[in-house]
Amino acid sequence: MSSLLELQQLEPDLYQASFDLVISTVHIFVIDDPRDGLIVIDSSAPAPEGTENPIAQVLRELGRKPEDVRHVLLTHAHPDHIGNVGDFQKLSGATVWMNPLGARILESERPALPPVNIRGGGVRDKKPVLARATVHHKITDGQRIDLAGGIEVLDTHGHSADHQSFLWHRHGGVLFVGDAVTNENGEMGFAPFYDDLDEERRSVEKLQRYAFEKMAFGHGDYIPRRAKEKFIQRWQQQ
Repeated sequence: MSSLLELQQLEPDLYQASFDLVISTVHIFVIDDPRDGLIVIDSSAPAPEGTENPIAQVLRELGRKPEDVRHVLLTHAHPDHIGNVGDFQKLSGATVWMNPLGARILESERPALPPVNIRGGGVRDKKPVLARATVHHKITDGQRIDLAGGIEVLDTHGHSADHQSFLWHRHGGVLFVGDAVTNENGEMGFAPFYDDLDEERRSVEKLQRYAFEKMAFGHGDYIPRRAKEKFIQRWQQQ
């Protein structure tokens, strides 16, 4: 299930769409750039058959069309983040950017990444099969994507083996962390599901080395100012 709950304008050229997944809320983001068109980050969970594509829902609310989206960036191959990109690519013809490991999954119409650990023990399984998409750009750590003033790719493995964050070099630095960390109920923390907790801790340490003013989360509230300071304060408590 993937139902649009809210659409917010976070910055003059950035929107956040929140989707109800019953057990949680997940976000996708839309950057509106005058040169590069619309750039979407993540795609929410698979939409029920016969319903409108979630990204198309967001665009309709913005008064835009699928073909206005030129690029889709994906943080990782879990179904609540890549669930609709295959169907949306058919509507829009958008170019897709993703980590090589996640790309192999998305391009082969296999289930999302293998079951990941649940904090406290056990695994989460029953991953849905996702509609295939073509990944035009397999992106790696440190790569700069020449879109919307520059977006830097940061490997932040741990939540999943392919997880990446994106540092957008506007507005003092906007860090899209995907599920590297969450910010639900006003408190930053690790996602409840993870592949490798030690890797996740190293990713949190890594992110502290970058300059950013704002943070956008796959799950949780946007931080519009002093985000790095708040991020460091939180994780120094570990």
